[in-house]
Amino acid sequence: MNSCIYSEYCGGCQYQGIDYKTQLKHKQDTLNDLLSDFGQVEEIIGMEDPDNYRNKVQFSFGYDEYHNILCGYYLPDSHQLIDIKGCILADEGINKIISSRHRGMITGLVQTRLLLPLSPSF
Repeated sequence: MNSCIYSEYCGGCQYQGIDYKTQLKHKQDTLNDLLSDFGQVEEIIGMEDPDNYRNKVQFSFGYDEYHNILCGYYLPDSHQLIDIKGCILADEGINKIISSRHRGMITGLVQTRLLLPLSPSF
């Protein structure tokens, strides 16, 4: 599994700093704890490649103090938006949209008011 450069401060995924097999074990243990009283819990089947599999992500948009468009996730338990240039869990098509070279498209959507970023709270 690739290491995410945003995992220390991004609230998008909680397990990025953990080895994939350990993630699966933790998730299996959690399911067993929650559901074993109701019946047998099947074993989780992991993926061959746990990167770039999400075809739905929920990015937030906002402005920085210089009125540049931000696209990303919030710091955990905060309203501070972290601008990201890619997400190792998101599908490559999604990553193309949020990449630096496609920021013009996002800016265009904001300018035509088809996308409304949060107002900064500086």
